[in-house]
Amino acid sequence: MTHNPPRRPPSEQWPSPAFPDCPTCRTDRRVRWIASANRLTDGAPVLVWLCAACQDAWTTPATSWPVLDGPDCPTAGCGAVGTRWHAIDPDHLADLWSCPFGHLFLLDPEGMVSPLTADGTDGTDGGAV
Repeated sequence: MTHNPPRRPPSEQWPSPAFPDCPTCRTDRRVRWIASANRLTDGAPVLVWLCAACQDAWTTPATSWPVLDGPDCPTAGCGAVGTRWHAIDPDHLADLWSCPFGHLFLLDPEGMVSPLTADGTDGTDGGAV
């Protein structure tokens, strides 16, 4: 049987705790992630960033990768396998994942999996972030 190694993103796209540089003032010291969104022109998923220093806002492409041994979807009644890793979620200090049915959930450093509610809170603590 032929071994097919898992496809991995290029190393320059691997998760990093560093924020992107502001395209206007060329620093990352006051850059903050605002939200995920869809580009108006083609509907592609993007991440929206804001520089507190110069108030510039910009987007970067959002990419997700299939993972062979990712967590199952924790959404009640779903339990789907074949989940995808999206990014580090700075608001929750966890990794953001999705299932094939579009449910979003978090995987924290302790290995706890929790679904995200429609308003982006992690339904485990009553919505506190």
